Amino acid sequence: MGLRQAVALTLSGALLLASGCASDSKPKARPAPPDPAEQTVAAVTELLKLDAAQQQKLRQLLKELADRYDAIQAEWAAGKKVQPADLKASQAKFENDFAAMLTPEQMRRFREERIRLTIQAKLGGHS
Repeated sequence: MGLRQAVALTLSGALLLASGCASDSKPKARPAPPDPAEQTVAAVTELLKLDAAQQQKLRQLLKELADRYDAIQAEWAAGKKVQPADLKASQAKFENDFAAMLTPEQMRRFREERIRLTIQAKLGGHS
């Protein structure tokens, strides 16, 4: 799929920072790692200029995709044979549902970006 993957998690630091108050020396809690789904929504929104309804639909589609993958992984963990076609079907459903929510202009932009990223990947990351 041509969506930019926003899954790069960063470390907030090796050491916990001490509070600025002399009377309170408790370390500050680390911030929660970024949510990959929200990073994806943000990246796709920036790229395709999604409106609020489209952003919500994308969140729903990403959750459904993750749920399907979780179910497939649970079957595999339970010793059941997982068919590659099951993974492909899940991805195809996501892509079809995603394409259906886009305007023609957004779909054009998405296809252009997908082609650009495919070519970039084939060239080893060089554009």
